[in-house]
Order: sequence, then structure tokens, then C-alpha cells
Amino acid sequence: MFDKVVGLRPEEAACWSAMVEQCQPVLANQGMEAVQTLLAAHGMSVIQAIAITRALLGWEVTTLRTAIDIVTASAARTALVALADDRSDADEITAASITDGPVGRTSGGTV
Repeated sequence: MFDKVVGLRPEEAACWSAMVEQCQPVLANQGMEAVQTLLAAHGMSVIQAIAITRALLGWEVTTLRTAIDIVTASAARTALVALADDRSDADEITAASITDGPVGRTSGGTV
């Protein structure tokens, strides 16, 4: 199923194929957004989700651009991006609060 993906290890191809099989009834019964939520819940990266989505919809009839748009527009992915942004902001706040002064400066000397 993923023979066209250059450099993909056999065990990865098997995992992705299993995800396609798991996603088929979800797509049929609940739609593509539910598929994207399932892929995100299983920790599939954006790249993995694009390949799995394209395989699920059919390599020959689904362009790469279509698969990219489906994955990146999904609420599951936008929620993950928002969560990552929130964590990044929290990390910056924490880093600033534990230093003695502005981040990147040392106390008592010049930088």
C-alpha cells in the first residue's frame, strides 16, 4: 500500500497500513474529521497523516495537495498547534521567571 514512499521501513509501512485499515470504517461511519482525530490521538505526525489520508482516499484519485489540505485544516491538527503554542508561551514565561533579570543576561557583568 505504501510502496511508493521512498525510504519507508517495512515496519513503518505495516503500521501505516494498519492505520488505514482502522480508519476505513471510521471514514465510512463518522467522516474525515473523525479520521483525523483518530490519527492525531494515535500520535501520527502531520506527514504520516497526509500519507495515510491519501492512501485511505486512493493514491490515484487524491492529489498530494488535497491530502495536505485535509490534514492541515482538520480541527484535530489545529487544536494540537494551539496546544503547542500555549506550551511554548508557558516555557518562555517559566524561563523568564527563573532567571535573575531578562533572559540571556548574567547578573553582575556584561554580556
